Amino acid sequence: MWESTVVSVYTDLGRPMTSAHQSRELLQPIVETARAVFGAAASSIFILDVATESLVFGAVAGAGEESLVGRRFPADTGIAGWVVKSQQGLRLDDLTDNPLFDRAAAESTVYVPRALMAAPLLFEDECVGVLEVLDWTEGSRGEMADLALLGQLARQAAAAVRMLAGHDWQLDPYRDPRAVALCRQIMDGLTGLSPAELDTRLEMLRAVAKMYGSSNGH
Repeated sequence: MWESTVVSVYTDLGRPMTSAHQSRELLQPIVETARAVFGAAASSIFILDVATESLVFGAVAGAGEESLVGRRFPADTGIAGWVVKSQQGLRLDDLTDNPLFDRAAAESTVYVPRALMAAPLLFEDECVGVLEVLDWTEGSRGEMADLALLGQLARQAAAAVRMLAGHDWQLDPYRDPRAVALCRQIMDGLTGLSPAELDTRLEMLRAVAKMYGSSNGH
């Protein structure tokens, strides 16, 4: 059952890290790029809140953008819940009779999709959330190529989510090995990316720099 709330993003210790609008600042460029690349009706990032065993809308582009950020549902719900558990991506071209699709949960939002792609946000083998794309129109690459591209964007989202979880680190980010690892993941594999994908990473780095500058008094 869905719950509307303005929430904090939590670490695995259950401590509040940052508000929903701060998480959206860092994650929004990713969902906007995913929506544009696939010509989708909507794209969203769910953040896994281990403390409450729930998935929280961290960012949305397209349908639901103005109302869904901060809403949550149980971590085992529907396709997103399956992706978290399996740590595998999938593309479903017809949700009509798919047993993984939780229609009641979808109907409680502003948009019920006909098709859906989802990829786990994996950081160092830990699933920290899910990236979804709904009702795409640019799927000519084929299923495997689409999932590979979505997975690439999901890797950047995973790095961003882990950066959000570390917002309270009282350390210089350039001396903190965890922050260094995150920056390396964001910058990894820049060769061959499209301009839109490069812009996503640049926006992430700018947001990270701003966030760390604020938290460290720089």
